[in-house]
Amino acid sequence: MNTDSFKEMSFDKQAEISSKERGQKNIERIDSEITEFKKAVKNKFEKEDSKKIFNALDFMLELHCEQEDRIDGNPYIIHPLEVASDLVDKYEIIDADLIIGALLHDSVEDQSLKIAEKILDKDIMELSEEELQNNALDVIANKYGNRIKEIIKGLTNPNFNKIIEELEKKGIKKKERDLYKTHIEEAIKSQDIFVVKLSDFIRNAGNIPEKQPQKTHFIKKYGPAIKDVFIPALEKISDSHLLFKKRNDILSELNHIYKDRYESYLEKS
Repeated sequence: MNTDSFKEMSFDKQAEISSKERGQKNIERIDSEITEFKKAVKNKFEKEDSKKIFNALDFMLELHCEQEDRIDGNPYIIHPLEVASDLVDKYEIIDADLIIGALLHDSVEDQSLKIAEKILDKDIMELSEEELQNNALDVIANKYGNRIKEIIKGLTNPNFNKIIEELEKKGIKKKERDLYKTHIEEAIKSQDIFVVKLSDFIRNAGNIPEKQPQKTHFIKKYGPAIKDVFIPALEKISDSHLLFKKRNDILSELNHIYKDRYESYLEKS
C-alpha cells in the first residue's frame, strides 16, 4: 500500500484495511500520523535517505495494515509509526537505517509468512517458524541491506513459549518475563538495537492496558526491564552514544513511568 494513495481510497476500502471496527476517526489519525512523519523526515534527511525511509514506510503499511488492533485498542500501524517518529523528533536520530529499523521492528516477528511469500515459490506452510523468519530476514537484507537485517533480527523476540517448553523438559523452570529481560540485556549491547528498542519499549511500557489479567502480565514483564536493564544501561552509556545527549531526559521519563505505573505494584508482589 502506497502512503500517497491511502487518503484517496474510499472509506470502505480504508476501513477494510485498517479494521472493521476502527471507523473514520482512526483512518484520519493514521493519515495524520503518516503526513507528520513524512514532513519530519523531509525536513531532516537528504533526498535519497528520505526515499529509502518512505519505501520502508510503504512496506511496513503493506505488512501490518490488516493486522489486528494492538491490545491498547490502537490500529497496529500506529505503533511502528510512533516508534519511528520518536526517533526522528524526540531523540533527534539522523540515521536512515535506524528509522527504517524502527518502522520494520515488528515485521519479522509478526509477518514473517507474509514477507517470505515474496521470495519463496514452494509450500511455505511446511517451513518452521525459524525458517520463515530467516527467509524474511533475507528479504529485509535484499531490500535495505545487512545492517538493517541485523537490527531487525536483534529486535525480534524469540518464541518464549517454545523456550520455556524446552527448558521444562530439562527440569528447568523459567518465566517469560525473565527470558524477556535476558533477551533485552543481550540485544541492547548493540547500539543500533539499543536506540530502536528503547523507543519501542517506552511506547509499550508507558501504555499498558488497564484490564486484568493483561495489566498484571505487562507490569511483571516491563517493570523489571525498566529497573534492571534500561535504567542501568542508560546510566553507563558513553558520550559517543547516539542517546547520550538525551540521556537525562530519557532517564527522567523512565523513572516517572516506573514510579507511576510499576513500583507500588511490584513492591507488593
